[in-house]
Amino acid sequence: MEKAINRAKEDKGDCKGSFKWNKREATWCFGGIRKLISCEDFNEKPTSGTELSYNEMIINKKEDFEKLINGDEVLIKYIN
Repeated sequence: MEKAINRAKEDKGDCKGSFKWNKREATWCFGGIRKLISCEDFNEKPTSGTELSYNEMIINKKEDFEKLINGDEVLIKYIN
């Protein structure tokens, strides 16, 4: 978990002002890691830092985002 957290924190920031989301200036923030899984196929392990999957979601309120980070229950909409 410590290795995953340290790796995720490397992406924080605004890419020197070039990062945009939906044509708006944005900043990557680290909010935590909710789940870490291990690979079952030990013969074909991914290398360190390989992203296996992720979920994109919409959270309508800042308060709900903070609840999500804290591990509290919140309604979210997943993007396909």
